[in-house]
Amino acid sequence: MKFVLAGYFGFGNFGDEAILKYAVDILHYYYKTAQISIITENPLYAKKVYSATGVKRFDFKNIINEIKTCDYLIFPGGSVLQDITSVKSLGYYLSLISLALFFKKKVIMLSQGFGPINNNFMRKLTFKLLKKVSLITLRDEKSYDTLMSNGVVKSELTADLLWAFTSKPKTDETPEIFVYGDISCNIDKKKVGIQLRNWADLTEEKLNIIAKSVLNNFHYIEYDYKLICLQENSDLQILIDLGKIMHETQPKAKIELCRGNDIEKNIELLQSMDYMIAMRFHAGLCTINSEKPILMLSYDPKTEEFCNELGLEFIDIKELNENKFLAGLKWLKEFNPTRTALKTNILVKKSQQNADFLVKEIG
Repeated sequence: MKFVLAGYFGFGNFGDEAILKYAVDILHYYYKTAQISIITENPLYAKKVYSATGVKRFDFKNIINEIKTCDYLIFPGGSVLQDITSVKSLGYYLSLISLALFFKKKVIMLSQGFGPINNNFMRKLTFKLLKKVSLITLRDEKSYDTLMSNGVVKSELTADLLWAFTSKPKTDETPEIFVYGDISCNIDKKKVGIQLRNWADLTEEKLNIIAKSVLNNFHYIEYDYKLICLQENSDLQILIDLGKIMHETQPKAKIELCRGNDIEKNIELLQSMDYMIAMRFHAGLCTINSEKPILMLSYDPKTEEFCNELGLEFIDIKELNENKFLAGLKWLKEFNPTRTALKTNILVKKSQQNADFLVKEIG
């Protein structure tokens, strides 16, 4: 049996790459002789890590051949059906669905977030194609309600794939780190994790607020600081800048820039923090899934929906100022994450249903 996997793969984005790994693991577990091809920006990585055939994202000659000879085209996780990134991006993924349907292949949309789609023509086209898809599972109620109200009735409400993936036992490997400062790490000290990404609203002034407020509220005698890079091209420089500000403000502080880790090491790292401050949705998901306190800095509506669902505090990055950030840190230190345990356990079980629906569809 041959599967083609498509999504925003090969760009080094932690969330998307973790979703891909989990999807590949599921297929290999249930279908031992499965042939897997991945449409990706980095075909060599797909071959090296997954022993899969990697096809360049815009190599349409090979993409057509892979889809023509496959049994299933699967979109695992993410939010590919939206035009916020660009109408071209939406058009690209719809073209893959259209190709598969043209060749009479089954299409599976697994644990997807849907929309928004603001272009009326593309919105109508999307719903028309989705009505022909074999299986659609959706990671949130808003996406589910939107599809159901537009006649896409073969939809199932589950949860993000990473709820199931990140609930697995962690490894004992030590993540690769770069160290600012010269003080040895004290294993008795607690750890504050910070994950930021480059964003227009995250100005130098706001970076200074974050750096100095964290140092003032989590004293270096009691805490070490981990700056966690989850995508080099968008996280690295902003974290280097943050590390410099923190080091200049308090040279005795132990600050580690953690980069270059594989997916499972990053999950372990996120889940080993005593307190976490993060911008990326999946950084927040991994952290709270291990019952650790998380303060989200929101730049995306899906982050706010996630926080509202679980009763977590968040700060809109556009509105971040010293008073709001200090209030957020106060909430972070006082928050007991066991309050979310019941909800996260439910989400883990709903996430595990994605594999059940997949296997039921494929047989």
